[in-house]
Amino acid sequence: PITLALGMCLPAECNPSDFDSTKGTIASIMTQIAKSFGDKDSEIDTTILPEYVRFVNPPQAKVDFGVYGAGFFLTLLWIVAFVGLSIIVQIMESYGLSDANKETWLSNFSMSRNMNMLLEDSRKDAEDLKVLDGIRVLAIAWIVCAHVFFTAQDTPITNPGGISSFLLEYSKAFVYNATFSVDVFFFMSGFLLAYILLKKFMRGQSKISWLLYVHRIIRLYPALLFTLLFFCFILPAMGSGPMYFRIYEKVTNYCGQMWWKVLLFIENFRKYEVRCIDWTWYISSDFQFFLLSPFLILLYMRYKKTAVFVLLAAILGSFGTTIAISLQYNIWAAQPKFNKEFDVEYYVKPYCRLPTYLMGIAVGFLYYEFKESNGGILGGLNKLLIRNTAARVLFYIIGATGLYWDIHIMYFINKNAKYTSRPVDMSYLILGRPMFILFLVIFLWPAMIGKGRLHKMLLGNRAMYVLGKLTYGVYMYHLLIMEFFKYTEKKAQYFDFTTLVPQFWSYWVLGYFAATFSFLFIEQPIFNFEKKLLPDTRPKLKPEQQLDEETKQILHDPKKNPQFITIS
Repeated sequence: PITLALGMCLPAECNPSDFDSTKGTIASIMTQIAKSFGDKDSEIDTTILPEYVRFVNPPQAKVDFGVYGAGFFLTLLWIVAFVGLSIIVQIMESYGLSDANKETWLSNFSMSRNMNMLLEDSRKDAEDLKVLDGIRVLAIAWIVCAHVFFTAQDTPITNPGGISSFLLEYSKAFVYNATFSVDVFFFMSGFLLAYILLKKFMRGQSKISWLLYVHRIIRLYPALLFTLLFFCFILPAMGSGPMYFRIYEKVTNYCGQMWWKVLLFIENFRKYEVRCIDWTWYISSDFQFFLLSPFLILLYMRYKKTAVFVLLAAILGSFGTTIAISLQYNIWAAQPKFNKEFDVEYYVKPYCRLPTYLMGIAVGFLYYEFKESNGGILGGLNKLLIRNTAARVLFYIIGATGLYWDIHIMYFINKNAKYTSRPVDMSYLILGRPMFILFLVIFLWPAMIGKGRLHKMLLGNRAMYVLGKLTYGVYMYHLLIMEFFKYTEKKAQYFDFTTLVPQFWSYWVLGYFAATFSFLFIEQPIFNFEKKLLPDTRPKLKPEQQLDEETKQILHDPKKNPQFITIS
């Protein structure tokens, strides 16, 4: 449901209960307002019932100025110290007082060195996976697009009916159904983890090292902690406006209760009313998947059939859990029927979002088998795709068509929200995301096995690689920027596609600026320290394995071996 709110300035002596007798009148007035803004041809019910009318006082911020002052000072000190050290080191390098190539603790802050880390192309051993960089960039752009749309509904707009009309436009389905973009990241996370770990396990690392989890935490924590501190202690002091109380409300009433859940990666287990930096639910879910995935991958290395059975059972169990939850909380895929339980009980819960991650692991298994055994389970199909252009074109057509229709089915579900049967709606709720990933894999598979020159040119170029490195930062920071500008608006905005487009480009560009700053001054210096302080977890190859690796590189490199005819 879309929430309508009216604000009134009343004497302090008044209580919300004093107005209970006016609920019927208020409901009637707001229904007329909603109908006047709505689409006459819309199937969406704009009737407001008296029992849904609530009178509440605005939340009163209870600020502990001692804690706030300390947090503000420490956050600012972090920024100034890291940026200041980076500038000092860069000046020293410019005057020959320091060598960027020499390993010292100061060199970790070198701007030139960290910029080289950002621009350096280290994909030499993953030539066929370059297309994933472009998919990562497109997916984060899609996420920004989704947040521009959904955040607009949380701020004053002059035409509330424009939202209901927007949901019923066929050409806008890629906007209001943009939540599939998150599943793309779940898929890629599972795929890369499975493929990389299988290579490590097969090369001699037969057990799961605790350093694997330490590295993951260090990779996530700098941007996560910086976002939390900036949101809690810097953002409240940056702006003002009639809607800026939302920032204070989240910081004082919610983050005080939720900050530890964010840092422990359990933010997705929360109540609807208590939301701090709520977009970190994805980080929590992904980390929870990561905790158990290495054991499944290790099981696959030793007992393949058992691992496949466990994987399929987990996917089916997730489907069953989603069915049970949707029935219990009356959750529908149709967006006009959204309720608060859709978000808190389904959308952010790991046991409902698990299938696309496990599909990534399954594809990682298939891809590893292809690379290591010249075909694997799909050997015949892979050979056909390698040799036959028509087969590859067919894959592209099936994949692109499937992606298109899987997104646009939501239009028909929204348009017929009143009449769509429960089984049909639930089928899309359960299968819509996995089917999207399936069609994405079909579309990308020819490029992943060595073909697809156009794919690699468009999605695997150097620019996509650099932008792809920054996607985590863009995800963490773009909503900070978005909330600042949205809540400092002094007047209501007109909701329309033409107003959303420039907002999207602005937040996308600003998100990349923030991510670049974070990479150079916040994240990469910490990663540099990690490399020096933690031991190398890469397994050391035995002499005979090293020979095999060198032989494989020669045999599979057409420049070194003109008789190269196999692909693995």
